[in-house]
Amino acid sequence: MQQDRLAVACSPRLSYEVTGKLFVTGGCFAFSNILSDPQFLGASTCLNIPDSSRSLDLRFCLNGASASYFHNSSTDLIVSGSPYYRFARGIGLVRNITEFSKVRKTDSSSLGDYSLLGSSSVISDRVYSSASDTIKPIVTVFGAPGVPQTKEKKGSGYVVLNVIEKKTNQIIIPHAQILQGSRFGSRFGHSVALIDLNGDGWDDLLVGAPFEQQLDPLALQKLGTEGRSTHSGSGAFGSVYIFWNQHRRLPSTSAFSNSEIQILKPPPTLSLKSGFGSAITALGDIDHDGVDDFAIGAPYDGGGGSVIIYHGSKDKKIGSPTQVMST
Repeated sequence: MQQDRLAVACSPRLSYEVTGKLFVTGGCFAFSNILSDPQFLGASTCLNIPDSSRSLDLRFCLNGASASYFHNSSTDLIVSGSPYYRFARGIGLVRNITEFSKVRKTDSSSLGDYSLLGSSSVISDRVYSSASDTIKPIVTVFGAPGVPQTKEKKGSGYVVLNVIEKKTNQIIIPHAQILQGSRFGSRFGHSVALIDLNGDGWDDLLVGAPFEQQLDPLALQKLGTEGRSTHSGSGAFGSVYIFWNQHRRLPSTSAFSNSEIQILKPPPTLSLKSGFGSAITALGDIDHDGVDDFAIGAPYDGGGGSVIIYHGSKDKKIGSPTQVMST
């Protein structure tokens, strides 16, 4: 770990008892680069909810179910997700721990109950270009993989982009862009990552939908004796969506477009319900071709899960996985 970096660990089930009632707020801890001097990052937002003493669903928050850390020469930001905030609408919190300031939070007023926003989160300054100066805008992405109880929502999950304003008194962070999933119950937004997959200097967005069912009839045939598919088609569940960056400059907020995406399906060797897309992480340039690479998790594959390795592509065409590691 570099000397000027922090380590962040979260405890989403951290709880308090207030007047005989249990509040499961969650919370995170920031540590120095040698894992000392812990700083508690509480979730007071989850304690100050009107009528929470009357409703169990208002006392659960699970802050820290996801977390991400951003560092540059002038600031250290920690974002954390609270997917069970206010009847599981969810909320994202942003803390600047290099200066004394209020915790910023995403706008949850338009979210449906059980959206579970904050189940995943990531932060970057390589999504938009600035319109007025050389300081790149900082962007958070929060996944909402739930099934909201509203007529307008598809129940397919979605992700929300938020732009953090510089040097303002901004407390509520408005939505800059929302990207919807395509199939009911897919848990689109279960995992998110921002990675420059084609080496152009702009981060592309990867979104996992581990329960998305494939419509290919070949993918729905019976399992083999070992619980794995026996054909050459895709596994029956799981997808990862790659949204290629559109190189937008603020105030334009359409950083990503549904017209330029690639969808990765599970390799044919995985179990049909492997959970492909449950986790996504950047690996850096492991093959030294100038483009970052990444890994996708499939925790329910076989008896102990699998990790699938992909290489980036300068021509925006991610190929077949280069390695599948199974337990």
